[in-house]
Amino acid sequence: MILVSPDMRPSVMGVARSLTQSGLLQRFVTTVAVGNDSDPVVFSYLPDRLRTKLQSQFKRREVPAFLNVPVETYPTHELINLASRRVGLSDMSTHYFWEWAERAFDRKVATEWAGRAPCLYGCEHASVETFKRQKEAGGLNVLWQVIAHHHAVFTLLHEEYEAFPEAMTPYIHRMFRDAIRINERKEEQYCAADLIVTNSAFSRQTFIDAGFPAEKVEAIPTGCPPVSSNFPEPSERSNGKMIFLSAGTQSVRKGTSYLLDAWRRLSPGMNAELRLVGKMELPERLLKNLPANVVIQPSVTRRELDQILLRASVLVLPTLAEGLAYIILEAMAAGLAIITTDNSGCGDLVEDGINGWKLAIRDAAALADRVTWCLDEPRQVQEMQYRSWRKAAAWQEEDFALAHAALIRSFLVERGILPNAEEFGRVVPRCVAL
Repeated sequence: MILVSPDMRPSVMGVARSLTQSGLLQRFVTTVAVGNDSDPVVFSYLPDRLRTKLQSQFKRREVPAFLNVPVETYPTHELINLASRRVGLSDMSTHYFWEWAERAFDRKVATEWAGRAPCLYGCEHASVETFKRQKEAGGLNVLWQVIAHHHAVFTLLHEEYEAFPEAMTPYIHRMFRDAIRINERKEEQYCAADLIVTNSAFSRQTFIDAGFPAEKVEAIPTGCPPVSSNFPEPSERSNGKMIFLSAGTQSVRKGTSYLLDAWRRLSPGMNAELRLVGKMELPERLLKNLPANVVIQPSVTRRELDQILLRASVLVLPTLAEGLAYIILEAMAAGLAIITTDNSGCGDLVEDGINGWKLAIRDAAALADRVTWCLDEPRQVQEMQYRSWRKAAAWQEEDFALAHAALIRSFLVERGILPNAEEFGRVVPRCVAL
């Protein structure tokens, strides 16, 4: 099996770990991978100042120690894409470069790697041409899907921007227009996939609702980040103040407007703080006259976010649509109680009254009630934090790797690529020499 991804986000690396440990992965194909011999040559063509600015981005592209298969890189278009984000171009321009780079990567992979292994494993939108050529060559395709079906997402977004028309910036308008073309490509890939693996039951259900056979779509939650050996003591949190954290893009889709509405309704005292961390995309009207205990931090480093997670008490993510929001997994591993929605994809990782709550989307009153309860019951919040930490420890990256490998093994046995599950450990999968 060949794994193809334009990036190396945690969920993709979870798939790579699973396939590597199970002996199924033959090659990993991506854009930029630090530690790969071809990349220093490409970097040498970049101006010193730009190369320095990109270093933080490249740290997330390091080849992990477990990935013991050949790594192929096609970095040129992706480097231009990343550079466009660092030189201050508009959102519309960076969106253009993202699509341009992803399609160029797809075309290159389709030419070089389609038909070279019995099965290709790709990511949404990034392997459309590759999947089609793989099918033409008689091979199988598996799709890693980390967000709900586009019909569910855009239905919710259309409704939301009708409610908040001032949030419809020229960039968002362009996104809706381009989504017609992009979603058509996604549908081509969905149809060319023999198996779609999502990271949440919520995301899986949106595909079933869109008409895909239930047996074609499976869900395995992404593993939580490693937890500390000891649970962070309550005294290590902010003294005398309960911090409610919302981390990630602060936008219509993330439900930030309802969170601000809830906060204004309850007007908590200075013993509480709402911290909004991440790029702010809400219109100015929704940000006027915010209480003094609302802190907005548009940009933080990874280290700063880790420190904020250790000081916060509750993660609040009233999102309208995700696959499985990774910030929930990070917050659980850091020992936070969770207030979110079913549409976050958290599934059984968040249990009502155990380590948090799952509320209906667009319900500011329910959000206000839960925040008030937390402020009134700090000891119970501490118990929820501990249960979150325990749940994170019980569903780690290795747990995902084992469950995912079992699913893929079963799929390959069913399709005749592996002879049977019992003999898997003694048999090398059939493949064209790479």
